[in-house]
Amino acid sequence: MLASAQSSVADVAFLLLVFFMIISNVKTNDYGISTSIDKEGGKTQEYNDKVTEVWLNSAGQIVVAGEEVSKSGFKTQILKNMDPSEDVRNVIMLKSKNDVSYPDFLSVLDLTKQSFKTFHSEIAKKSYSMAYEDLQNIERNEIVSRHPVALMEDVLD
Repeated sequence: MLASAQSSVADVAFLLLVFFMIISNVKTNDYGISTSIDKEGGKTQEYNDKVTEVWLNSAGQIVVAGEEVSKSGFKTQILKNMDPSEDVRNVIMLKSKNDVSYPDFLSVLDLTKQSFKTFHSEIAKKSYSMAYEDLQNIERNEIVSRHPVALMEDVLD
């Protein structure tokens, strides 16, 4: 009788262990592109938006501000359309349809973020004669606040 009671306790303990292992959060590597969304009700500042439309189709063709560009020429075309004036928010509006392949979409997002980094680097060189990566956090924040950028996505049916 004692052996069967110990066996039942062990079975229940094992089932509880399995149950909690299944329902607990398992940390996984996230291979997506990180994005940040401003919190509602935060400090707002008025900017003059300069919107540049980027179209991506299912064939992988990219059109920036009405001009078709290759992936290798994408960054140059984006930078050409960005306004380095203070208090102008450069907005890239990425438009695509549902049939665009995920790798193509991600590559254009990545190129856009690289363009933003290059844009801020060019401003850092003009303002501080240093690379953006070499600046102190205060100087970086000043560049980003005076020359904000934004990426908007619009997936059409």
